[in-house]
Amino acid sequence: MIRSICSLVACFLLVAGLSAQKAESEFTAKGAETPASTVKALLEKMKADVESLEPKDEAEKADDAEVAQLDEEEEIEYIDVWSWDKEVVNLGAIDHNKPVKVAYPFTNTSEEPIIITKAKGSCGCTDIVYPEAPIMPGETAEIVATYDASDFGPFTKLVTVYTTQENVKPVVLKMNGEVVLKF
Repeated sequence: MIRSICSLVACFLLVAGLSAQKAESEFTAKGAETPASTVKALLEKMKADVESLEPKDEAEKADDAEVAQLDEEEEIEYIDVWSWDKEVVNLGAIDHNKPVKVAYPFTNTSEEPIIITKAKGSCGCTDIVYPEAPIMPGETAEIVATYDASDFGPFTKLVTVYTTQENVKPVVLKMNGEVVLKF
């Protein structure tokens, strides 16, 4: 069974663009006695490696760098102030040049009002609307992102939401899918 799993994972590595030699050496070094937990850990690592291979546009890179810089500047103990109904939305196949709106509802779960200072899309093809008034404790609001669907092919768009509170980490919302020509 372990060899079957290893073969499956080796195929996955090949599909991900890695060499057959590297895939084979990863598992031959482990031998037939590789425990399932090690295989699971390797699968998780490979998944992370493949996700890191996905191309990012300049805005996504800037958002990632900005969030990482916030983490590095000082040790902040972040608090959770909201509960999101969904943070990732898979739109599937969408029509070319037919904008798609995605609502990201959330609830203020803190005891203080939340003020959103900025909600920024990862590129100019995504328009963002967010509440400018404070969201009171227990109140529900939403961020709405509209993707213009002007480019064919698979896409991943991010919306980074910032608040006035220093100890609230920016939230990154995500939408993905594929723009196709439907008849």
